[in-house]
Amino acid sequence: MATRSYMVLIAVAGGELVLGAVFAAIAVASGGDSTLVIVGPMMLVGALVLLALGLRWRGRAREAKEIERLGVEGEATVVSVHETGVRVNGVPMLKLELDVEGPAGIERVAKRELVPEGVRAWLKEGSTLPVKVHPSRPGKIAIAWDEAEEHVHDYDEWKGFDDAAAGETT
Repeated sequence: MATRSYMVLIAVAGGELVLGAVFAAIAVASGGDSTLVIVGPMMLVGALVLLALGLRWRGRAREAKEIERLGVEGEATVVSVHETGVRVNGVPMLKLELDVEGPAGIERVAKRELVPEGVRAWLKEGSTLPVKVHPSRPGKIAIAWDEAEEHVHDYDEWKGFDDAAAGETT
């Protein structure tokens, strides 16, 4: 998560924990004759769920940074591509099954990724993608989408599919 959205979740969870605890204390102090008997515990449960999600996203963000910083360059061959039906800001999330060639040899990795539109049409069985592989955990990878988009553009020009060949003018 490059945007650090996990921080928002953790902050909201902290606020809900405080409010939930206050509401629960008021409910207990009032002898349980208040709707706060229900609201307080519900807020506490919601806060715990948000906190768990925020901490999980933070762990993933740290792992991605670690792979970016320490990762060994490698190449992944696409074994399969499946639509998940999920889109984030119009960008499709796909489930990719990849054979990743890294320092420890070839390892099969399944990964859900937001795939840029420029790469999506080109991404199929047998396509290759540039990746960074975690040096001590070869199943953990980061796909270098910027490099993949450059590769697709270069391939299209090589095959004659550039804008001029497509009849488009600028």
